[in-house]
Amino acid sequence: ALTTKSSSDVFDLERYELLGDAFLKFATSLYLIKYHKEWHEGFLTAVKGQIVSNRNLVYCAIKYGLPGMLKVHKFDPKNDWQPPLATVPKNIKQTMQAVNHSARVLYRLTMTDEEIKTGVVDPKTSDEFIAQLEMHGNTPDPSPMANYLSQQTMGDKTPADAMV
Repeated sequence: ALTTKSSSDVFDLERYELLGDAFLKFATSLYLIKYHKEWHEGFLTAVKGQIVSNRNLVYCAIKYGLPGMLKVHKFDPKNDWQPPLATVPKNIKQTMQAVNHSARVLYRLTMTDEEIKTGVVDPKTSDEFIAQLEMHGNTPDPSPMANYLSQQTMGDKTPADAMV
């Protein structure tokens, strides 16, 4: 179940999350009781809580690439839709992700009329923009343009819920 309630789709992961959470806690409890009979019940409960914690589940979700597959936001063609071939050049996108920049800095990319017409950014323009990125501090704040970097913003609980 990869669709959250906030995406306003026909179905969502809430019921599956409830069942998965119950099953995960039950299976973890059985495992701990079977293999650690000498442990006190209070300690078993604490260990179970750590194993099935949202933090641990988020790490597992990231390991499997789950956050990138989740549908978190309601589809809004006016803001979310990205026309074919309207994309940020790969080298700029990779640099922005590597230095954790917000998509807001894309407004600083100044292109010539020729680059705008052809849709191809000159390597010199690209290199100058990348140099600007590396010179200025990072700005990891959320941006409505994050879609152009293939990013979406979500809380830690969302991928943890989808993991179960």
